[in-house]
Amino acid sequence: DELYTEATNYNDLNTRITTLENTLNSNTDITTGSTGYYEFPNGLLIQWTEMKIPYANSYVCEGSWTFPKAFKSGCQVVATPQTAGANASSYLNVNAKVSATSKTSAKIQIHASSAIWSTSNIPTVRLIAIGY
Repeated sequence: DELYTEATNYNDLNTRITTLENTLNSNTDITTGSTGYYEFPNGLLIQWTEMKIPYANSYVCEGSWTFPKAFKSGCQVVATPQTAGANASSYLNVNAKVSATSKTSAKIQIHASSAIWSTSNIPTVRLIAIGY
């Protein structure tokens, strides 16, 4: 009788877990890979990418990131945790600037303190955007 009760409770728990998984899967929107996004059921949207920033001049590279999915209310923040590229040792005096953020895109600029950029040496950055 005790084994039967445990088996029934286990089946009930398994059913509840399956129901919860199905609910979460049906209420979220996600893509994965080097570019993607995750939208929570409450509308919070997190997006990410890894991209090369085009050459502008030997001190600046700039480009635009078109988000994989438009924000409904707006993008609150865009951040870049890392810059990498062919001349990574020179990147110690580099900073990133994000401007002109909209619901669909952000403008990215990478500034160097010395002339390190060229058409064959442009930075690759990882970006993350958060909004609703």
